[in-house]
Amino acid sequence: MNLIKVGEIKTPYEKLDDCPSNVSKNGAPCTLVLQEEFEEALLGLKQGQKILVLYWFDQAKRDVLTQSNVHKADGEVVGTFALRSPYRPNPIAASEVYIERIEKNHVFVNGLDCLNETALLDIKPA
Repeated sequence: MNLIKVGEIKTPYEKLDDCPSNVSKNGAPCTLVLQEEFEEALLGLKQGQKILVLYWFDQAKRDVLTQSNVHKADGEVVGTFALRSPYRPNPIAASEVYIERIEKNHVFVNGLDCLNETALLDIKPA
């Protein structure tokens, strides 16, 4: 099985500590920059449309099976598959965002939770 990087995500976050812990529609501007050979694949996407963005957390730990749920006051320990944490066997991130605009092979969105130059794997209508 091979994954193909279709582009990269431009964000203002250079360090893991700077990244938000989740996606926010009011978050920082981000840009999905597709490799030029994939520009035609954007045909039919529209401004204001909700899309599902799949990307790869390359710096995430891949051997964590249980984690504390930071969103619960008691820090309940749950299985990795019960959380959106980047720490998972295959650190694939999936986020729903709205298209602000599209210019050539650039899709402008807001609020992604990843480092600058994160690998973009796919875009799908949400």
